[in-house]
Amino acid sequence: MPLLALALTASLLTTAPAELLKSDGELVLFDGASLFVFKADGHFESMPNGMSGRTLSGRWKNSPGEPLIFEVVATQSWLNGASMKDDYRKLSFAIYDGTTKPFTPTLGAPSLKKVFDGYWVLQELTKTTKPKK
Repeated sequence: MPLLALALTASLLTTAPAELLKSDGELVLFDGASLFVFKADGHFESMPNGMSGRTLSGRWKNSPGEPLIFEVVATQSWLNGASMKDDYRKLSFAIYDGTTKPFTPTLGAPSLKKVFDGYWVLQELTKTTKPKK
């Protein structure tokens, strides 16, 4: 019975990703090395938590009929490294209910104040063609 009480309490304290986007204007995922920023207006950015690494810039949308699936098409480049022109990537994230927690970036990382604290999975990261407008 105590486990059931803990599970119910945890479910009451978490929020759907869409609600966090609406209230905060952005949803920031962090995997220990990279930050993935979903803006409420559909813009997406990814950058390293440091002075070099992969960057992504593009647009995101929810998968039709699946509010927990966030699909991204973005241009990939490298911070402090050589980049190919028109190097597009498709990403798919499954983001479950959660909360946010304070974030302290490392030297050279963007000044974000908080990150998502919950379960998420990067389900797909593949090369793709330039999106149609």
